[in-house]
Amino acid sequence: SYKYAYISISAIPGPPSTPWASYVSRETITMCWHEPVADGGNAVFGYHVQMKDRSSILWQKVNKTAIPATQIRIANICPGSIYEFKVSAENAAGIGKMSKTSEEILAIDACGQ
Repeated sequence: SYKYAYISISAIPGPPSTPWASYVSRETITMCWHEPVADGGNAVFGYHVQMKDRSSILWQKVNKTAIPATQIRIANICPGSIYEFKVSAENAAGIGKMSKTSEEILAIDACGQ
């Protein structure tokens, strides 16, 4: 007798686009991204952002709970440090794959004296 594998209608979402910085200063960085191409058959209701200092190997969560927007303002940064970011989407089936890692972002004012 044949055994059939049941494919769940609801799957986790694919990765969002690679995040980019829309605003950078020595105190805050605003990161943006595009929603995943594939939502897994269930609407994406939020995103999880991770960041790390270039000198560290540890990624840390930026937000404790999923945020509905496709951008986030990060304030807990050190001036002059270089950061990388990545993001994942969440739907009813769970948290999907991480995006590619952003370019390295130097936390300085654009037109500082």
